Amino acid sequence: TRMIIVARGLNKQEDSFYLNKLGFKPLFGVMAFDGVAVIVNQNNPDSVFTLNDLKDILSGKKNIPVVMDGTNATSTVRYLQDTLLHGAPFGKNVMATGGSDSVVSVIKQMNNAVGFVGISWVGNPNEPKQVANLKKIRLGLIECTACGEKDVFVKPSQASITYGQYPLTRPIYYILKENAVALGTGFKNFMTLERGQLIFRSGGLAPAKMDLVNLPIVIKINHRKILAALADICGGADKLTDITVAIDKLDKIGIDKVKEELQQRNLSAAQIETIAHFLEIKGSNEEKIATLTNSIGKHPLGKEGIEALQFILNRQMPDNPLPLEIDVTLARGLNYYTGAIFEVKAIGFSIGSIGGGGRYDNLTELFGVPNVPGVGISFGVDRIYDVMEGLALFPKQLMKGSKVLFFNLGIEESGRAFALLQSLRAQNISGELYHEPAKFDKQFKYAEKKGIPVVIMLGSKELEENTCTVKQLATGTQETIVQADLINYIATIESGL
Repeated sequence: TRMIIVARGLNKQEDSFYLNKLGFKPLFGVMAFDGVAVIVNQNNPDSVFTLNDLKDILSGKKNIPVVMDGTNATSTVRYLQDTLLHGAPFGKNVMATGGSDSVVSVIKQMNNAVGFVGISWVGNPNEPKQVANLKKIRLGLIECTACGEKDVFVKPSQASITYGQYPLTRPIYYILKENAVALGTGFKNFMTLERGQLIFRSGGLAPAKMDLVNLPIVIKINHRKILAALADICGGADKLTDITVAIDKLDKIGIDKVKEELQQRNLSAAQIETIAHFLEIKGSNEEKIATLTNSIGKHPLGKEGIEALQFILNRQMPDNPLPLEIDVTLARGLNYYTGAIFEVKAIGFSIGSIGGGGRYDNLTELFGVPNVPGVGISFGVDRIYDVMEGLALFPKQLMKGSKVLFFNLGIEESGRAFALLQSLRAQNISGELYHEPAKFDKQFKYAEKKGIPVVIMLGSKELEENTCTVKQLATGTQETIVQADLINYIATIESGL
């Protein structure tokens, strides 16, 4: 066996054992994150647990039936025993079944039991069987100890695991038993790069190697029927497009200029004041809904628009709510929108919207395809870039160049160098191979010009001896090391580069 995927890495004793047995230390690292889900029957009234509750249940202090995929050998069992019980034994109330699928089946039949399974068995919305199971079981809400507030409980999901909110999260490791670049290394490289990480994500797990940009945003929402009702109430139903085009400029030109534009579009002073008063609606989403209900709720279109906004707000995921904010000034001037409209705005950086769109019921008729409603959205890449740059949100590694440069000293030598380069990249150590064979002086100057701190030279002698020469340009330190130790060596000096 060249590589295994397990729920934990190697401890010091195991590391030493393999070093003595193999003559080298196996590589291991985190590939993804999994969560242990707590599941109960739909008829079980208890589905909210603190970590102390779970400890009492697993230890038998609370005499509640517990169902797991084993009692002493599985990764879930070991994780719960190590994390919640700190090595103490399970209570007599804990029973084992024939596997995770069996745990789900038992919970579907037992109204008072609590089950523990990996999130990949119950949390994938693309698996019809799992979706069907969730009609008979529920995912428990677990106390979030990292949320900074009391009485916050979350369900296991890719989002809550990725952002560190779900407490029963465990890493998934690879352990690679190869001393040279071979089949296992290639598979590990694939699984830790983007395409491989997407496989974990499609399986309901949280990728460990995909950087997420925590861009602070607010999503502004409104409904075109609310604006249509406003136009009708103020006596300008035929002026809906003129009104929305003017309102859409509010952020850019201010309320006084909007009034001037409405006046130029032949709206009366009374109509303009009605619109201006409407645009002053403030407060929380609930307060805005109440104000809208009082002002335009009796109008048929207004009532439909308000109900649609309320529907969207009520469909929030409780463990991962979106930053939605009703904004009655949001108009989206294009007249093909017929339903909900939205814009994405960055928080903490002064710029227009970075994304926007809405629903349209009749747009496809322009292309000869009637009765096909749709929702469209577009993003402003240039604006997103400006926001990320202004808020310093680009990952640090994107702002740095290569850390190592392999000299190109011949066809065979560069082939071995390229293989070693791939091994370093798999460990998130950036590097490159000089693009053509050239004199040492030229390659040294290239490294200095690009600010690459380490050069690695692998010539015919090193090729024969399975070594390489590593030089740190800032200090002039130069060492010859075994190729198999290159990753550990670079990782050791990396913090000082």
